[in-house]
Amino acid sequence: MKKAINHVDVLFTGKIISREIYTDSNFPNMILKKVIYTVLVTEKLKGDIKTDTIKIYTGLGNGDCGVEFEIGKSYIIYSNYEEELFKTKVPKFLSTDICTRTSEFKDIEFKKIKRYARRKGYC
Repeated sequence: MKKAINHVDVLFTGKIISREIYTDSNFPNMILKKVIYTVLVTEKLKGDIKTDTIKIYTGLGNGDCGVEFEIGKSYIIYSNYEEELFKTKVPKFLSTDICTRTSEFKDIEFKKIKRYARRKGYC
């Protein structure tokens, strides 16, 4: 847990409120897609979050390492800033994948994370 917290840019809890598919039209012969979830942030644990809703990018799942969030459920989301999406002009954005500790919200896990984040001065 500690290593995962230290190695992400932004860590927060939030409720998934919407989902959309992002397709890159710069590659007409390939299907390059990501999912963009809108998340209602319930608690910031690490990093710079200035609004109460944010967008988080991930893969579609099924082998591309994407996290399959469920609308209406709450999660603990470990994320990093990325600067390029399919070589387009999508500005700096947050992404997550199955190799992070991103998971459905569990109170016991949340309390451990929050204690550690406070000790490290992240929140």
